[in-house]
Amino acid sequence: MSWSFSHKGKPAEITAALETYGGGLSGQSKIEFDEARPHLAGLVNQNLENRPDREPPTLAVSAYGSGSAQGDQQLERSCTVKIERSS
Repeated sequence: MSWSFSHKGKPAEITAALETYGGGLSGQSKIEFDEARPHLAGLVNQNLENRPDREPPTLAVSAYGSGSAQGDQQLERSCTVKIERSS
């Protein structure tokens, strides 16, 4: 199965969108995405501005993954992620 996610916004908005997106998946796609989601959120949150005179950066995130399983055994996975600062 596979999943595909893209979103543009501040890091907090993107992590919230990851939660929402995962809620709409089912089956093998949901299993794959739910395991990737905390890692995606972690990578998004590595892009920050902790200075009081600056806003959090706006990011453009695109990620997709695929995999296969046989019964309950996960056989293979692939995940590609692109995170860019956006204006």
